[in-house]
Amino acid sequence: MFEGGIVVITAIMSIVFLGRKQFRHHFTGLVIIFLSLFILGLASLIFKGEQVRKTNLFGIGLMTLSLVCTSSQNILEEKYIREYSIHPLKVVGLEGFWGTIYYIVVLPILQFIRCETFDGVDLCTINDRSEWRVEDTIFAVRQLGHNKFLIFLVIASTVIIAAYNYYGVCVTQQVSCTQRAVADNIRMILIWVFFISVPTNITEKFIWLQLIGFILLVFGTCLYTEVIVLPFWGFDQYTEKALKEKEEKEEKESAGSSRKNTGSTEDKENPDEYDVLKESHTSSNDDKKLA
Repeated sequence: MFEGGIVVITAIMSIVFLGRKQFRHHFTGLVIIFLSLFILGLASLIFKGEQVRKTNLFGIGLMTLSLVCTSSQNILEEKYIREYSIHPLKVVGLEGFWGTIYYIVVLPILQFIRCETFDGVDLCTINDRSEWRVEDTIFAVRQLGHNKFLIFLVIASTVIIAAYNYYGVCVTQQVSCTQRAVADNIRMILIWVFFISVPTNITEKFIWLQLIGFILLVFGTCLYTEVIVLPFWGFDQYTEKALKEKEEKEEKESAGSSRKNTGSTEDKENPDEYDVLKESHTSSNDDKKLA
């Protein structure tokens, strides 16, 4: 549930670094989303207290750092996509390339770090030789070799994550990184419904407080993304549709005023021609009277 805080962080960073305007319905949607995440966390603390209380401050700090890094990635993606018109597939490909280079360097280092280095912090995993390491890549490869279904799951997850990243960048390109972060919270609802409906090794009990939290999460998301527009207290004044209509109205008014100004300017620029036409019209009327 803590991951949902990425919405608030991304919204703040988009205001600071991208200069994006957030209107009344945006701020209200963010407040409702934050409230829903607080209720969901409170439900976990009340009904799963012992399990949650074991979480240490170091883990919370790492989670907060990951949220800041993910928000920064979203902001940078939108910045470079809009400035350089980069295709979403190229963005995902470059991220995957540099991620591969990063792990080629980091994984061999983590392979030789024993758990004793991180005393009191549960960061390590044990391999089939009862050795505790921060990351045992060799053991992971051995596990893949012993289980063909595990290979399938790894390949499937790789394809799914690639598609997820691609469509996420597409949302960033077409709308904004904040909209992407808001829509991303819907995953929690799908996961919750799945583990309540489908019997698995992970037991998930129905908690009424979580239901309230998820209802607020859906409402806040729909309010922010303008799926729901409240027609009171000015919530409908600065939606994308209202701003577009206002812009079209201003363009029509400016076009009409420019036509009037053009007509009066032409008359002022050609006074001699106007006087000649007037004299001609007056002389023709005089000739008719004499006849």
